[in-house]
Amino acid sequence: MKIFVLQDDEFLTEKNCGDDILFEDGKSYVLVYEPRYYELVENSNFGEHILKLCVNSEGFAIYEFSVSACRARREPVKEI
Repeated sequence: MKIFVLQDDEFLTEKNCGDDILFEDGKSYVLVYEPRYYELVENSNFGEHILKLCVNSEGFAIYEFSVSACRARREPVKEI
């Protein structure tokens, strides 16, 4: 099943997409073919966003949704 993914009313880009995102004609989407976690968005900075998942299928349901925040780059520890 193809699910279009938008952040702040815009399709994702190569800079903020997760590993499972694909692109077609400038539109970001994920193909859901089994029950598992899908990586949709990877923002480089912390912030508030609105995520929209657009589906054209009856019977589709999301049972769990997870959000995590962590720094991708860590500052080196200074020796004392």
